[in-house]
Amino acid sequence: MQVSQLINLWKAASIWSSGQEDLVFDQILSDTRKLDSASNALFFARRGTLYDGHHFLNLAEASPNVKALVVEADVNVENCAKPVYRVKDSAKAMALAAKVFYSDPSSKVFCTAVTGTNGKTTSAFLLRHALDFLKIPTAISGTIESGFADELKSSDLTTPDFLEWQALLSRAVSKGAKAFSLEASSHALKQSRLLGIELDAAIFTNLSPEHLDYHQSMENYFQAKKILFSEVLVQSSKAEKLVVLPEDRAYGSRLAEELKVIPSLRVIRWGFSDVQQKLDLKIESFESSIKGLKIQFNWKGESFGIHSQLIGKFNVENIAGVACLLLAKNFSTDDVKRSIESFSGVPGRLERVKDSRNIFVDYAHTPDALENVLSSLRPMCEARLIVVFGCGGNRDVSKRPKMAEVVELYADEFVITSDNPRNENPNLIIEQMLKGLQRVKKFHVEVDRRKAIELAITEMKTEDVLVIAGKGHEKFQEIDNKKIDFDDVKIAREYVH
Repeated sequence: MQVSQLINLWKAASIWSSGQEDLVFDQILSDTRKLDSASNALFFARRGTLYDGHHFLNLAEASPNVKALVVEADVNVENCAKPVYRVKDSAKAMALAAKVFYSDPSSKVFCTAVTGTNGKTTSAFLLRHALDFLKIPTAISGTIESGFADELKSSDLTTPDFLEWQALLSRAVSKGAKAFSLEASSHALKQSRLLGIELDAAIFTNLSPEHLDYHQSMENYFQAKKILFSEVLVQSSKAEKLVVLPEDRAYGSRLAEELKVIPSLRVIRWGFSDVQQKLDLKIESFESSIKGLKIQFNWKGESFGIHSQLIGKFNVENIAGVACLLLAKNFSTDDVKRSIESFSGVPGRLERVKDSRNIFVDYAHTPDALENVLSSLRPMCEARLIVVFGCGGNRDVSKRPKMAEVVELYADEFVITSDNPRNENPNLIIEQMLKGLQRVKKFHVEVDRRKAIELAITEMKTEDVLVIAGKGHEKFQEIDNKKIDFDDVKIAREYVH
């Protein structure tokens, strides 16, 4: 590909500054750790949250695998031996370059992004499954896995960099993908990692306190989430732009109110209560048991029921969001019913441990997520509800006593243990969790997570329900910044008799 093609794009986007020499390149790169495996690359120096790529320009310049450099206009790179192109925003310049380099794959498929504190993964998985069921092959990018068909791989980030997902989606399109379902984290939105994607739809699930160590306030957190709708979706070239949100949730109704001034967006609302007659999809009733969900919906006057293998009120909400999108895209209520009913669930999201009666592994690692899970399970328990949980290190400290408070409220018995302590002392994390307890329920403290799981299973009686919370699908435990093999589901199975 020729740089002159990119210069024309950058000029059109008003971010071009200077540079003259045209040349051909075969690869786009911004990570100096990948220089050895590069070939004839165009290197972009970008300013990130922790690092500034301009500080590593000497490595890129010295590499025989780099053809030329793209830098921001205010950076001094005098006497550089390689061609230099200056732009006003190197991240945006790279996003546009990646989009063209990979032939703009998101413009060729139906693209949906899901954001919210909880429910992103389940919603993205459910949407992919439903579209696949309806003969629309769908690629995915999210917390658990990314890819398409037989090329799925474990994910490192909830939302990867735009270069990664442009490459991922390009491969998926070449193999027959017709749709793309992705999770959009607040970090990714704030860091512009979705630049260049052409969205058809965006789903908002909910908002509750999380990542406040990064965002500092709930207002900043909300504004980061809003970027998906007010910027990424609005800037899409797609003809129809759909927003799906819960009208009867505080942040959902606020988002709907703030987006109504944007005429290019079509807002689809769901909820439990339709006092103001605003809902497109009303949840008329639902029943939840350990075996699954029975939900009665009403879509613009048409009533229909769904029996889902998922459990819990929060999954009623995840189902409602996906159902809204499918119905808005003119799939029939029967199509929606059949596709959702055939979905068995997501790894690590209230995943029932095989060969156990009532042992579940769940990713819930915030007070709100724990409350969603435990408050949903509590009425279904014929006997005791037992919980194993911990709090991650190097994360929001304020949620630690709150999580303990939530568990004590709903559980009959619980075990406090380690989650991913990272480079914090796990005993100090547990001390902070203990501050949230009234000490009115039976509980144990066992810092060793394996022993904690064994203890909880040993404590179980026949009809008891056990939830092992916090890590879900993860196959590791991070201690002293090292990832050690650890799988809650696999370990639980070792102690099931």
